[in-house]
Amino acid sequence: MEHTKHIWRAGLILIAAAIGGICFQHFMVPKSFGEKGFYRHDALAEYMALPLVHGDTGSCAACHQKNADAKAAGKHAGLSCEPCHAPLSAHVKDNEKYADMPVNKNKSLCLNCHLKLRARPESHPQIDPVEHLVASGSISAGEAVPEEACIGCHDPHSPKV
Repeated sequence: MEHTKHIWRAGLILIAAAIGGICFQHFMVPKSFGEKGFYRHDALAEYMALPLVHGDTGSCAACHQKNADAKAAGKHAGLSCEPCHAPLSAHVKDNEKYADMPVNKNKSLCLNCHLKLRARPESHPQIDPVEHLVASGSISAGEAVPEEACIGCHDPHSPKV
């Protein structure tokens, strides 16, 4: 019996660890975990109770139909309003306007999609901003590209010249 003491100690440690694991699971894992899948089901109701932050194009069209129509007819028809503006919650709360909508007029926003890159498909409109502005006569060669260069000539909702 003296030679088996280490086996009994290891067994007791394993039993204590198993009991500790069961207690941990009982007290620390939420009750709704696993009800509908491998997540905490109560989280759905909690997220649904949070206030809306983002809206779709239809949310904007309710008050800005002219801009929505221009965007729907133009090349930016598939884009949401929020990349260029801000989340809907920065402008509307409880279906009432409470602040002016911020507008990003910086050229870097347009160049995120339209800067000439070899990896982009040829069919996507791409420009080298300096070449584009020099060719259009907006700036002289060697001059810096102004921050609001794009919206000087293009309506962002329907970007035809």
